[in-house]
Amino acid sequence: MAGAGGSSWVPWYEHASPVLYLEQLLGNVLKEVDMPLEERDAKLKFADRLQSLTQKAILKEYPNTHTNVALRGFGSFASGFALKGSDMDMVLMINGPDKEKLNFKDIANALKQSFKADGLGVYIISNTRVPIIKICEKPPAWFWEEQEKLETQAAVEASAFKAGDGKNVVGDGANNSETSHSMTNAGVSGEHSSESEAEDEEEKEARLRRKRVTEMANKTNAPKNSKVWYRERKLGKSDFPKSDAGILCDINMDNPMGLENTHLLRCYAACDVRVHPMATFVKAWASRRKINSSRDGTLSSYGYVLMVIHFLVHIIQPPVLPNLQHPQDWPGLQDLLHDEQSQFFADAINGHWIHYVRNVDALNYYGSKNISPNTMPVGRLLTEFFSYYGDPISGGHSWQGHVISLRTRHGGVLDKGEMGWNRATSEMVNGIEVRQRYLLAIEDPFETNHNVGRTVTNEGAGVMRREFKRAVSILRGMIGRGTPREDLMEEWVDKVVVDEGGQGEGNVGRGPVATDGPLSITASLARIGM
Repeated sequence: MAGAGGSSWVPWYEHASPVLYLEQLLGNVLKEVDMPLEERDAKLKFADRLQSLTQKAILKEYPNTHTNVALRGFGSFASGFALKGSDMDMVLMINGPDKEKLNFKDIANALKQSFKADGLGVYIISNTRVPIIKICEKPPAWFWEEQEKLETQAAVEASAFKAGDGKNVVGDGANNSETSHSMTNAGVSGEHSSESEAEDEEEKEARLRRKRVTEMANKTNAPKNSKVWYRERKLGKSDFPKSDAGILCDINMDNPMGLENTHLLRCYAACDVRVHPMATFVKAWASRRKINSSRDGTLSSYGYVLMVIHFLVHIIQPPVLPNLQHPQDWPGLQDLLHDEQSQFFADAINGHWIHYVRNVDALNYYGSKNISPNTMPVGRLLTEFFSYYGDPISGGHSWQGHVISLRTRHGGVLDKGEMGWNRATSEMVNGIEVRQRYLLAIEDPFETNHNVGRTVTNEGAGVMRREFKRAVSILRGMIGRGTPREDLMEEWVDKVVVDEGGQGEGNVGRGPVATDGPLSITASLARIGM
C-alpha cells in the first residue's frame, strides 16, 4: 500500500522499534516469572505427599471398595504455562466398579481430616457441583483459630435454619465466602473449574463491598449514581495469604474435561518453541495489569492462553501452529498421523466429543524440525497480538460480535448472534442460579456450549479492552522516538475509581475524578478510561 508522497506505508506493528522493545522486554519478563526447576521439583514432591495422604484416607473411609484413586495435575502447572509462585491444581480421579458407591462430600471431609492431621491448612468449598478442597502447605498461626470460629458460626447458622427461622445461609451473599466457603457456580467445567465455580459467590461479595464503599463515597463529593469497582478483591478472613504460606493447591473432583483441556495446551506448546514464551508474557502482562482473575470479573489465565493459541492458529498469517483438532489441514502433520501412537484421540466425555492429536513426544519431534511457515520472532507476534485485540477498527477482534473458536476450521471466528451468545442469560443448575455472560466470548475447545469468558463482567470487559488499547498506544507511540512513554508491564495498583452510572461495555471508569479516595488518605480517585 502506498502512502503520501509515494512512500511505502508500513503498519505500526511491523516497525522495528516496538518489536525490538518487546523482544528485550520478553527476555527480562521470562527471567522474572518463569517457574524455576527448584520450585517445580518442590511442587512435584508436594503432589506426591498429597497423593499418599489421599490414598490412605480413601482406603480408611472405604476399606472394602474396589476402586483406583489418583490425584492428577491439571491447569497451568500440568500444561507447562505456570508462572513462578502460582498455585497448583489437581483433580481426584476415581475409577473402578465401586465408583458409584463413593460420595464426593464424604471423600472431601475424609481428605480434609487427613491433610489437617499432617499439618496442612485446608478448607472445603462445599456448595458446588462437587466439593473443591483448598490446601496450604504452611498455614499461618491464625488460620486454625479463624477456621474454628467460622465452622462454629456455620454450625450455629445451619442449626438455626433447620429450626425454621427461614434464614438460608447458603444464599446469604454477605457472608458466604467468609463463613461457610459455600461459593457457587455449579456445572462449570474446563481447565480452571475451581476458579470459575467459586466466581458467582465471590462476585456477590464484590458487589456488597462496592456498595459499602459507594455509600462512603457518597458522603464525600462523589455523584449519587456512582459506583466503585476494584480489579483485585481483598482477601477474606480465612483466605490463605499470597506469600509465606508455602505451596497452595486446589483439589477438584471428577473433572476429566479439565484434564483434556490441560493436555491440549501441552500439545500446542510442543508444536513450536515460541508458544510458551509468548503465552507466558501475555499471562505476566495480564497479571501485572490485574486483569486475570475470573473471581474479580476479568478473565482466567487459561482464557488468555486460549487467546494466544487461537491467534497463532487462526489469525496471524501465515499461521504459526496447526489446528490439532483438524490436522488434515496441515501438510506437516500428515507423516505424524501415519504413526499409530499419534493418531487422533477420540472419545466422548459427558456428551462432548473429544478429538485431537495428543502424542506430546511426536509433536515435540515435529516442533524440533522448525517447519512452521511462519518465522516471525516472538516480539513481532506480540505486536500483532496486541493490535488484533486492542485495535478492532483496523480489522481486529470484535468484542461485540466475535466468538473466539479454536476448534473451528478456516478462520476460527464465530458470530455471537448465530450462537445465541449476544446477551447474558441465567439458568438453574442443581437448584442454583448460574449467570452466563458473553461480553468476551471464548468457546471451550471441546465443551462448545461453554464460554470460557463467562466470568467477564461489564466492568471487567471495560478494563480489559482499555488495557489492550493502552498496550497498542504504548507500542505505536514508540515509532519515531524509539522508547516507550511508559512501562508496558507497570504493576497496576487499585485506587478508587468512580463510574457515573455507566452500565455499557467499555464505559467503566469514565466518570468525574474526585480529589480524595474514601478508602485511603493517600490514594486519590484515578480515572482509568482512555
